[in-house]
Amino acid sequence: MFVICCVPSHDECNEINNVMSSVIKSVKTKYYNNYFVDGSNVLYRKYITEKLSLNTGVRSVENQYNSLAIRNSDLINNRTILLIDDFYTTGSTINACKKILLENGAKKVILFTFGKTR
Repeated sequence: MFVICCVPSHDECNEINNVMSSVIKSVKTKYYNNYFVDGSNVLYRKYITEKLSLNTGVRSVENQYNSLAIRNSDLINNRTILLIDDFYTTGSTINACKKILLENGAKKVILFTFGKTR
């Protein structure tokens, strides 16, 4: 069984108001309860980061990585993770999330975004 995780919001430091977290919970409850593990609360922000669209600076993987942390690492241990995000801009956020998941026991991380900004 695989785990679906989501990139945490830049605005919130918890999963309560994270749109992607809500989507995962809704899909699991309504359609696919026995097909995957809800890992929407595994990744979280230790502190709020600016979205690239609001900042003229460069968002690096290292800066994103430093703002992230893991909870419930037992959910991802030796499992394949589907990591979802809404938009791919520079790739630094989703790649920082991938890095921290792999370092904390994930066997494989597959990346999925709904769109790519230009």
